[in-house]
Amino acid sequence: MTDREKYKSAVEAVASSKMHQLEASDIMKNSKKTFRFKGLVIAVAAVILLVGACGAAYAADLGGIQSKVQLWFQGELTDVTLDISNNGSYSEYTASFTDAEGNPRQIMGGGVAYDFFGKERPLTEEEILEELNAPEVVYEDDGSVWVYSGSEKVEITDMFNEDGVCYVKLTGGKKPIYMTIQYQGGYATSRSRYVTP
Repeated sequence: MTDREKYKSAVEAVASSKMHQLEASDIMKNSKKTFRFKGLVIAVAAVILLVGACGAAYAADLGGIQSKVQLWFQGELTDVTLDISNNGSYSEYTASFTDAEGNPRQIMGGGVAYDFFGKERPLTEEEILEELNAPEVVYEDDGSVWVYSGSEKVEITDMFNEDGVCYVKLTGGKKPIYMTIQYQGGYATSRSRYVTP
């Protein structure tokens, strides 16, 4: 073997061992990146699972839904906590808020709706909100009578006829609301005309 061949074989052996070292260090770097990436994926998945579980527990609210909404109460836009629970085909709700004088108030109600085939179903949140936003007739201690609908306030004390009936057209919404009010006997509303008492 000549010197040149010996030199060539020695250089190949050194280069070969460096290549093996280089490949081994590349593999270690890649495995560290993979491990870090897997750790990050596991951490993100744990956070998503935790947030999802908390959201499901909040939405479940022991079988109901709790929402923070704004509703009109006697002409004032009011923050309301609305708790809705469905008992089979029946919905119940409690709207809790603080009135303009700082007094805690609750409005409770419920009901059912019927689908196209006449089958009972619970009221939806939208239907309950529509009910809560319906016009309200208030008989005050001083003898005055007021109608509230959204931001609209109308005193109707002197508008009752000899039969104790009052007709009021509310124009504060997108479409007018026609109200027929029987003094201390309830009221009816329509979007197209006054209802005959």
